[in-house]
Amino acid sequence: MTTVREVLIAARAKIAQPWRRCRGAMARDSLGNEVDPRSDSAASFSAEGSVFAITGVDPEGSGFEGAEPTLAALHALDEQVGGGRIGKREDGMSHAEILSLFDRAIAARGAA
Repeated sequence: MTTVREVLIAARAKIAQPWRRCRGAMARDSLGNEVDPRSDSAASFSAEGSVFAITGVDPEGSGFEGAEPTLAALHALDEQVGGGRIGKREDGMSHAEILSLFDRAIAARGAA
């Protein structure tokens, strides 16, 4: 992934089906246990977790070196939330609302 738009499109696809989205964690395995979003066992993702899963950036890393597309994609989603961070607000949002956030963020980045 090289552009913010590509990251957003791929992250949205990861949670396009309702059962692929989780709440209360960045990612969960098929048993509902919290896992790292980059883990092969991750079966569902939060919006924020889907971005980390796509870019492979460590969400617990210090400074996010080399993570410009990740940070820019998260910022693009934050802009669509209308204040605050997506990671803090998404648990109270429906699946349709999350997909709409992605759609607006993607549209704001223009056509491919």
